[in-house]
Amino acid sequence: NKNKFPLTLDSLMYFFVALINNPYYIAIKKQLHRVYKCLFINPIRNGKNLASYFKNNGQEVYALIEIDKIKDLLKSKILTDEKEEFSPNIYTKYFFNVDQVLESGIAFDCIIPGCESGVEVCDYLCHKFGLDGNNYATTDYRRNKYVMQEQLKLNGLAYAKSKLVNLAAYKKITPADLTGFSFPIILKPATGTGTKDVYFCYNIEDINARLAQVEYGATNWTFSKTTHFVIQEFIQGTEYALDFVVHRNKSYIIVVSKYFKNFKVENRFLTTESVFLSPDNTEFSQLIEYGKKVLKTLGVSNGAAHLEFISNGENHCLIDIGARMRGGGDPWFYSKVYSIGLMEAIYDKYINNGRNLKNNVLLKYGIHIALNTSKSGIFRGLTSNEKKRLAQLPLLKELTLYPKLNQPYKKTTDLLTSIGVATIIGEVKKEVSKTAREIHIILKNHIGDWYENIPSDIDHCK
Repeated sequence: NKNKFPLTLDSLMYFFVALINNPYYIAIKKQLHRVYKCLFINPIRNGKNLASYFKNNGQEVYALIEIDKIKDLLKSKILTDEKEEFSPNIYTKYFFNVDQVLESGIAFDCIIPGCESGVEVCDYLCHKFGLDGNNYATTDYRRNKYVMQEQLKLNGLAYAKSKLVNLAAYKKITPADLTGFSFPIILKPATGTGTKDVYFCYNIEDINARLAQVEYGATNWTFSKTTHFVIQEFIQGTEYALDFVVHRNKSYIIVVSKYFKNFKVENRFLTTESVFLSPDNTEFSQLIEYGKKVLKTLGVSNGAAHLEFISNGENHCLIDIGARMRGGGDPWFYSKVYSIGLMEAIYDKYINNGRNLKNNVLLKYGIHIALNTSKSGIFRGLTSNEKKRLAQLPLLKELTLYPKLNQPYKKTTDLLTSIGVATIIGEVKKEVSKTAREIHIILKNHIGDWYENIPSDIDHCK
């Protein structure tokens, strides 16, 4: 009503002052401009990239690096220089043990695992700070590969038959220990990661020979001590990986990929190629819904989760789960092939209260190649001809070779001994497949001829 409230300069000023002093307006403004305090637990590799993403988007990032647990890894060069691995310039502050975090007096807004080694501590600290996290009482469901399969079994889901071996009490596996198993058999650390010390055993002699090589109590890649191994049945089928982001028990599918393996290297479980597929394809609907059941069964209620399945038609069996962001490869890759990237989805869960989370859609076709080598050698660099041929591949978006010039490299036996990665992105499936084959051929002198067993063919992947 213009008569009661004339639009004068004074009335507009009165309205403006009343607005900016309104408690609801103040609360909304604080929320919009709020800087979150985000603690990352052992952020290496992709976890470090995730922390950088949070920082680049205006958040305050901290890191807990359990340095006492990883001294052995640094000494053995499994991890490289501390500064290179953890990039201290990213963080507002470093902590080196859990007590320092608890005594810091900082009111963290979110706590996020930076890799598999951060999962258990993350669960514990989320519990202590009263933050969104996964139940600390059920961490073993997600970390211990024997307990994981037993939990699936107890809840009526498909499981891989498993037997736990305590290395402290180990003498020799006998035929009686393997009642109900048939060869080949998988041997793996109970709390391992990255395919480290995972073996394919054809007979009982293989099992005993591998166990005899294990150093009891050695620090593994999860920064824990190796005390138990799991003997597990080998399940054949097609291997898929699903990546979810879970917000307060509601799961969103972000990535669907199919794995191809290289059987010529020592560790036949190494993924050689990951082909990225469309989550909205009805072909994967049943697998995705089954993945959601697994998440609930294993107690994943918040955060990122990476699940690996063996599938045979309509039957699916979980092989492993990581309650953290997917490792391996360039994390920026996902935002180039999907409508929302994996890091963006994780960021939205913690910073935007999951407001923008939704099931993902494939925009372009993509293949991620792990450059595993079937031989050891000295890296002499790429020849001018190799560089020229690679430069002629327009769909090759990234090629990273890890060895330094004139430095030795090892035969690939696990995730950390791959000599490089390549990513291919394009709009035509046939051209993406063709580019993958070309990369294998061009780099034959560096990686060997194992690529002949890899189809590099996504024409059949919808």
